[in-house]
Amino acid sequence: MTIYEGWLSGCTVKVGVPDKVFPEPNKGLGFALHSIEGTIAGALSRFMSTDKLANGNYTPNAEASCMFLNPKGGLPFQMYPITASTWTSGSRLANTTLWAVESEGKAGEPLNVNQVANMMYLIDEWEFHTGKKAVRVTADINTRTIWEHREVSIIPTDCPSGRYAPFYATLALRKKEVKEEMTPDEKEFLKWAPARLSALEHALTGLTGNDAIVALAALNALGAKPLAARIDSLERDGDKVLRNTVAGHIIHHPAQGGERPHTHETGKAVYK
Repeated sequence: MTIYEGWLSGCTVKVGVPDKVFPEPNKGLGFALHSIEGTIAGALSRFMSTDKLANGNYTPNAEASCMFLNPKGGLPFQMYPITASTWTSGSRLANTTLWAVESEGKAGEPLNVNQVANMMYLIDEWEFHTGKKAVRVTADINTRTIWEHREVSIIPTDCPSGRYAPFYATLALRKKEVKEEMTPDEKEFLKWAPARLSALEHALTGLTGNDAIVALAALNALGAKPLAARIDSLERDGDKVLRNTVAGHIIHHPAQGGERPHTHETGKAVYK
């Protein structure tokens, strides 16, 4: 996942007209999805147009811009950095809070496989960048992050005319797979991961809590050899934290509070 100075590494850059943006930076709270109702070439012709009226304003046709274009073939086009608020979504609020995506094609034409893949790439980049999860269906409007043009525009529109259904299905499937891909053993491992880390920190430093964290950081700062030597010493002296002893260590921790000095033997922790 790479975003450098607002530009995604997996996109084809096509720099848009510089002044076709709002002065406010884009908050990047989610996506606004659109249908080009035509071809990429037609969309670029409009977005790159600098035609103006006598008063200096852009013509109604030229008065438009977009962050991302989603072609039927090839990588997404990016016309502005993710901090830009483009003229796309029919309201200033939507334009300054959402990344706008225009997909090639017309009403009644579902996104093809390439376009769905492009959308999943944009979603992955957004999630990595923001640390949030893309959500299309939710009971809480404040947590929703994927919107359609018709839902955010103050001007009535049918856009994107149901074209994103394949993308929504793929996104839902991905979430299901992520939820179910871990085995029960893996879930159990993650459940006790903090306790295992605490046990390792104590075994390596002889301390507990924040003192152990600070001491372990100091050991790491000395380099790999001193830390490896410390581990060898612990194992040679019988103070071991091995995979097959962690379960016993965890069992004893709730009862003993996890703070008393102790050593490790196979399947149990021996408190002093």
